[in-house]
Amino acid sequence: MPNLALRNNLLPWIEVLEHWMWMARFAFQALRAVEEARPYLNDLKRVHEYREMIQSHPKRVSGQSLLPLIDLILKRVENDQRRRLSLEWQTAVS
Repeated sequence: MPNLALRNNLLPWIEVLEHWMWMARFAFQALRAVEEARPYLNDLKRVHEYREMIQSHPKRVSGQSLLPLIDLILKRVENDQRRRLSLEWQTAVS
């Protein structure tokens, strides 16, 4: 982009949008992994990392509109973690 002033002005907005994109992508990967009974902890870790980056970023975009979706996915993953722990416990007790 030849207009450096405009580029410097837009860069923080583009950066935070990219964080949103990556957070959503890793959230959906974690959800897919849960549904396919594959490991998902690395994806979950990345979701939390990007969420922290978004919350600490000076620019705000999308009015936090994707957070309910991310929260829903995280709740689904959390429920799966509880289910797996319960199954492991039942197996250990048996």
